[in-house]
Amino acid sequence: MNRCAFLLVVLALASGCSGRAHAPTPVADPHAATPPAHAPATPPTPPAGPSGTVIGIVRLAEGAELPSWPDAVMPRPPGTPMQRPEICGPPKLSYHWSARLDAATRGLEGVLVAPSDFDAAPTSTPVTHEVAIRDCQLEPPFLVATRGDTVRLTNATDYPFVPGGGEGPGIMQALMHGQTRDFALDRLGPRTIACNAFGWECGRTDVMTMAHPFHAVTGADGRFRIEHVPANEDLRLHAWNPLFDETVVPLRLAPGETKTIELVLTPAPVQAPPPPGPPRDPRLGDIH
Repeated sequence: MNRCAFLLVVLALASGCSGRAHAPTPVADPHAATPPAHAPATPPTPPAGPSGTVIGIVRLAEGAELPSWPDAVMPRPPGTPMQRPEICGPPKLSYHWSARLDAATRGLEGVLVAPSDFDAAPTSTPVTHEVAIRDCQLEPPFLVATRGDTVRLTNATDYPFVPGGGEGPGIMQALMHGQTRDFALDRLGPRTIACNAFGWECGRTDVMTMAHPFHAVTGADGRFRIEHVPANEDLRLHAWNPLFDETVVPLRLAPGETKTIELVLTPAPVQAPPPPGPPRDPRLGDIH
């Protein structure tokens, strides 16, 4: 019996994220733009058998603070100018957050929710996901796609950036204002799109590529909806974001059932920085 390897993919991404740190509770940012809406993907092809729907909310654990990427893991291109380009607005407080918190509901925006352990691998129609550099910052910070989909990156800032994170020829080329570039998502697992050479940094968009189409990214209030999930199967429902520990609950749907589930996420523990290396011999001179 074939099983979808969702959990293995999530663990692969989680193990590649180091240096997580807890950030202080964010304050209002007068320069923050309206959070970008997560464009809904094309619904998966309905299964041949009975199916149901999963809806719900993902909340931040009580007493926990919203974690953020520390400066050490934010991409900073070599040769980056010392001064922020005039075309760029002031840095946003949301720059280091891959998830956002709704103060009223404690719902988390930007969390992957998906079931696993299907009896047979589902299929879907490939779609294109839009990512943009707006005001010198990549949006959205996190998206989930299905293998065979495409990420289309548009530079909406009047400043040349050199995005990386895709594969194939032409990736490490400057993207001018109004230009687009497509990244094919032909392998499972994580990748990070960033601006990583010869210019100002643009933050990061973390992309998780799944083997199946039954997934969602939570909206501004932390809520999600996944349709056409196969019924009469013993599944597991996962909630995950690069800065949080994964939460997993059992899931079984009756034909035509809509089940409401609440999931709670806890920030991933802070990892200690590596110990300093041995003192350098000053006779070796500087390394450039």
